[in-house]
Amino acid sequence: AFPKGSILNRFGVTFEPDNNTSWESSPCLYGMVVESSWYNFSDEDMRGYEVLSNKYSRGVPMVLDFAFRDGSCPGADSSVRPGYRCVNGNSSCVNSTSAEGYFCKCLEHYDGNPYIPNGCQDINECELREQNPDLRDLYPCDGICKNRLGGYDCRCKPGMKGDAIKGTCTEKLPLAAKVTVGKH
Repeated sequence: AFPKGSILNRFGVTFEPDNNTSWESSPCLYGMVVESSWYNFSDEDMRGYEVLSNKYSRGVPMVLDFAFRDGSCPGADSSVRPGYRCVNGNSSCVNSTSAEGYFCKCLEHYDGNPYIPNGCQDINECELREQNPDLRDLYPCDGICKNRLGGYDCRCKPGMKGDAIKGTCTEKLPLAAKVTVGKH
């Protein structure tokens, strides 16, 4: 078990059975790192790593708190030091909260690799919300959605007024006016 907040520079597992050991007599020839509350050992697991592969076809969950431990984010008035790793114009530096160090992340509305030049690319929120209905709450638009660098615009449909992001679009011409216009 790794205590919460542990800092590991390296982690490795090696299994070296002697020549007289077979899988049947010593099946512990595989390992994994997972949250302790997630995994419960069962006798079925003794039958080999294929059991876990079939049981957990998508793999096992693991969370790594990754950070560069050789410094922190530069302050507003300090210059970037040699070896600074947040080199992407669409990324920002974030100081680690678990220990000393920092990491890079793409700015909001960008996705990709913040550690390489041009690695963070603009996302198309309008396409994402159409492709995945679960993202409609994240990128709301009750009107006409148009992507732009670093975000998206959303306006009410023609003939309507209000705030399409908040979902408050209403018709410009009220029903009473339509009835009156329709009678003449």
